[in-house]
Amino acid sequence: MIVGMSLHGDDAPVSREGEKVAGTPRDATAQPGGTTGDVTVVDAVDRRTALSDLYRAEYQNLVRLATLLVDRQDVAEEIVQEAFVRMDGAWDRVKNPAARPAYLRSIVLNMARSGLRRRMTARRHRPDPVADVAAAEHHAVLREDQREVLAALATLPMRQRQCVVLRFYEDFTEVQIAEALGISQGSVKQHLHRAMQSLTERLEALA
Repeated sequence: MIVGMSLHGDDAPVSREGEKVAGTPRDATAQPGGTTGDVTVVDAVDRRTALSDLYRAEYQNLVRLATLLVDRQDVAEEIVQEAFVRMDGAWDRVKNPAARPAYLRSIVLNMARSGLRRRMTARRHRPDPVADVAAAEHHAVLREDQREVLAALATLPMRQRQCVVLRFYEDFTEVQIAEALGISQGSVKQHLHRAMQSLTERLEALA
């Protein structure tokens, strides 16, 4: 027997146990999964807003990180753009907003290491003069010692290079580097030790 109405503004009748027994709210359009059209639209707007905020907050830092790893700013920008595309696709799996910057960073690191930068470069059929000019101006304003360090960094194997960039440019601890790269802390120590040996030898030879 029907004994009352919902206290939440829903006009569907409820039984003694509080369960709806017939009908749906007149202003709701049922969607797959039990959501309404209004809820779906609100979720999509919130998601786009959050993704835009994340883009504004992280884009420049990620481009800087990728540039240190792949040497070319234009390729670094493509990597970061792709990282945000993948972030969009994985949005529902990365529900914690605080975890999203780390997720993006891991994508950038993996794409730089995987050799995707070489495939993207090979697909280019014409040069990008704006990017080339920007890169030339960037190197022109660097001090000589900075150029030497970047040149030496470019000679390192990718894993060593990642460890050095994260440690000295991103100020990560060894534990954070291990988490970001998915390797052990012992491996991080080993990569950093070998990288610093190589960098020291190269820079001393230039002195």
